[in-house]
Amino acid sequence: MYLLRRYDKQSQLLSDMTKKHDGVTRRIAEFASNLSYESIPGDVIEYTKTLILDQLGVIFAAYGTRVHHVCQGVIDLSFGPGEAPVWGSNMKYVLPGAVLHNSQLGSALDLDDGHRLALGHPGAAIIPVALTVAETRHKPGKALIEAIIAGYEVAIRTSMARDAEKLENVSTGAWGGFGAGIASGKLILGSLEELENILGLVSMYSPAIPGYLPEGRQMVKEGIPWSAMVGVQATLLTEAGFQGPQKVFDDLKTYSSDKLTHELGRVFLIKDTYIKQYSCCRWLHPIVLLCHSLVQESDLNVNEIIEVRVKTFSRALRLSNIITPQTIEDAQFSVPFCTALALSKGENALHLIDPQHLKDPEILRLSHRVTLHGDEEVEAAFPEKVGAKVEIETRKKVFSNALIRPIRGDAGNVFSRKEVKSKYLRYTEPVIGGHRAKNLFEFIENIEDFSSVKLSKLMGLNK
Repeated sequence: MYLLRRYDKQSQLLSDMTKKHDGVTRRIAEFASNLSYESIPGDVIEYTKTLILDQLGVIFAAYGTRVHHVCQGVIDLSFGPGEAPVWGSNMKYVLPGAVLHNSQLGSALDLDDGHRLALGHPGAAIIPVALTVAETRHKPGKALIEAIIAGYEVAIRTSMARDAEKLENVSTGAWGGFGAGIASGKLILGSLEELENILGLVSMYSPAIPGYLPEGRQMVKEGIPWSAMVGVQATLLTEAGFQGPQKVFDDLKTYSSDKLTHELGRVFLIKDTYIKQYSCCRWLHPIVLLCHSLVQESDLNVNEIIEVRVKTFSRALRLSNIITPQTIEDAQFSVPFCTALALSKGENALHLIDPQHLKDPEILRLSHRVTLHGDEEVEAAFPEKVGAKVEIETRKKVFSNALIRPIRGDAGNVFSRKEVKSKYLRYTEPVIGGHRAKNLFEFIENIEDFSSVKLSKLMGLNK
């Protein structure tokens, strides 16, 4: 007998859950369950396709990296064969293992999308899940779009509903699983009661991110991949009849009900998701832009720099900020190193950080000359705006610049689809070739017209 047979709609599990009182959690689950392609504004659908395209490019950017090889080896050891595709391989695994792998690639290089007010990265937790589940369970493109949007809306609101000032860290792994669970649950199951149960299970199984995050050599990427796997596991457990706690969002000590439900279904927060151009923490991007601008638009001589004073907000000051990073992951969260890299090699060097730059004596010399300072104006603008001020002292003069406004990729200053396509092709063509990359792009452009999502075939993988 198949022990993990899904309960039918008259099962005791669902009967028990329908007895629970209506509340915030139920309203969230009801929104996700009822969300239909036809009810979603066209601009939201189009931007969702842009985010899918961006995440696919980011995933291919991580192909062949140390993270990719390590994760592939662990998946081989830890998970059995199945029907779910593992991108970058001709192997297929059980769904949770494939999702863990694909999300790890999507978050490995800190190129993945993010949301200002959520203080994190929903895309890498949701899009790999939705794409992997949709292909494995043979779901149509419209269902995929619905699932991704529902996942983003729930995940973003979950993070926003917390009191950020009381959080010691804002790692996405603590809330990304809610979006992953909703996305996978909507594709595989879909009822209000089932989605409510998934939210309860995610709340119990999500990564417990410590308040203190030690410096250096972190490949875990805020726990995003694990939260993605948790979301899928919660869905599979619910499918099998496993019952979790209810009313997880009705805890007013943890979540603001107003922020969770305000204009839910009328205003789509996914539209405010930013897309990144540099492979480093978003909080560093205005610093990179300022340094690049000063080099390009003034008579600044990098060889004459005595000190670089970076003024930023308190959370950026609490990053690891290792002056001489030993790994790419260290570099992604180092204000001194990325500042030096931008000054020495230009902004294009931040598209993907070259491991050779970690040993470059000129970059390391500049990195040691970067000092970090708080700034009240920059602090006041955060998190709605991520700004910075830079002062560069040389032997002859002091150069300064400031940026406290939405930067490229933010809501109100978004990248065009053409620009996102350029980013996508930059990372995808070297891995699967120009022809396949363009075919995959066309598929995403028209994904709502397809009755089945089969990305692996288009990638030339898992035929």
